[in-house]
Amino acid sequence: MGVISISNSPEKVWQVAGWAFRQIIDDVLMCYPDDLELAKKFDIAKTYDSLSVYDLPPEMSVRAVEMLKVVARKILSGELRSGLLSQPYGDSKTETDYKKGLESLLLILPADR
Repeated sequence: MGVISISNSPEKVWQVAGWAFRQIIDDVLMCYPDDLELAKKFDIAKTYDSLSVYDLPPEMSVRAVEMLKVVARKILSGELRSGLLSQPYGDSKTETDYKKGLESLLLILPADR
């Protein structure tokens, strides 16, 4: 299982299959390759299948949340093609499951200000 925690509140945790967790991280890294500071944190998170956004420094936490929102929304709208489709297991069922997971991720992310 993979987990993204937005706060220490159980309602603000996104828990999905490890492949889905790693995929959103990869999709974010694909879209934001120049943020080396966050890329390092995301690579570490992939190793542990866990990203505690609230443990990041405040400015990094804000960037991470915004990146996750933008990428999830773009994938859901069809504006962005996920790297999932390049994976051997990236069939239409897996894509549907991933998109459902992204919808649930958006529900726990803070609303736009």
